[in-house]
Amino acid sequence: MPLARTAESVAAGPTVESDVQAERIAARRARIAARQLAEKREANPELFDDYVAPTHNPALDPEAPKSKAQIAKSLQVVDALREDATERVTLVRVTADYAEGNRRQGEDEARAARRVKLETDRRKTAVMFEAIATQWDAALGHAGAEDLHAALEQQKAACKAVIDSKDALIQGFQLELKHRDDECVWLHTRSR
Repeated sequence: MPLARTAESVAAGPTVESDVQAERIAARRARIAARQLAEKREANPELFDDYVAPTHNPALDPEAPKSKAQIAKSLQVVDALREDATERVTLVRVTADYAEGNRRQGEDEARAARRVKLETDRRKTAVMFEAIATQWDAALGHAGAEDLHAALEQQKAACKAVIDSKDALIQGFQLELKHRDDECVWLHTRSR
């Protein structure tokens, strides 16, 4: 059953309870516009013509000088705390940057030491390989089985020495890697 509109409701404007869709839409739009205007008026009342600035008589408020002094004192305390916090944060950053610089420098030195070790081992291995290669010709020149066996054992020992030196180098690098891994785990758990 359609709602009957009285003369009062027609004079009040469109309503959301109307049977006509256009009137309901107009009513919603009017409500939204009124709400937005009220929010603007509340946020900035001095922008509207009906704004009346509140009058304040400082002579009637004996607490005004005390409150202003308290506000000034509080602002000084807040500024001092802010400055102290800024200095602490800066100190933490500088300390962290210094520690990171030392860590990177240590890594660079360790990297250079590893390169020197590798280069030294490469030269040492080249000398050992040359010695082994020259002994093959001498070993093949032996006519007797016992002499050949002794020469081959000597070659085997020289090859084992090369392998042992490589194994020692690998173990040293693995130990450094394990130490670095342990350090990273420790730093990770400390940062939590």
